Amino acid sequence: MKPLDPKHVEKKLNAAAGLFQMAYETKKFQIRQKHPNLSERDIAHRAYALIEKGCR
Repeated sequence: MKPLDPKHVEKKLNAAAGLFQMAYETKKFQIRQKHPNLSERDIAHRAYALIEKGCR
């Protein structure tokens, strides 16, 4: 097995982080529209839960 190139790994991790950030912001927006009375903490918790559920 050949060794991993650190720059390539960093590029892939940055891409994954960007995709996660986009999914998180999208879910927060959707939850905020559906439940406008929820606190930011509850919205964040629900967004993470939905993303985690989607990864299974």
